[in-house]
Amino acid sequence: TIFRWMFDGLQRLLQNNYQFTISERTRRNNREAVSENCNVFDFMTDEGAVVYGKEKSITCSDFYAVYEWWCRDNALTALKRDSFITILKTNEARFGISCDFSVLNEQGKRVRGFKGLNTCYKVRASIAV
Repeated sequence: TIFRWMFDGLQRLLQNNYQFTISERTRRNNREAVSENCNVFDFMTDEGAVVYGKEKSITCSDFYAVYEWWCRDNALTALKRDSFITILKTNEARFGISCDFSVLNEQGKRVRGFKGLNTCYKVRASIAV
């Protein structure tokens, strides 16, 4: 039976031009595993925390402060700042955002941030209140 299973798999691989197929069940399991191991994706889809819009922007410091606050509210452990920013940069297309080095902070200084989103939380001096 193992040989038959391997042979069927080989035939399917040949039919798909050596492209492995992934079932919907496997895709769902992968999404759940990522969500469990990385709460950034849950944060980014929380409409009570993140607001998307082409004209919106937020500094990395302010957005990370909001993320930390959201994690505390949801009894989750926040990732380190660098990891959080890296995940956002890596998934810009997924979230419809872009990393930018000219986002204005409260003092009017151009700093690193993201365009295409903001937050529902009130942010003051890099601390969510």
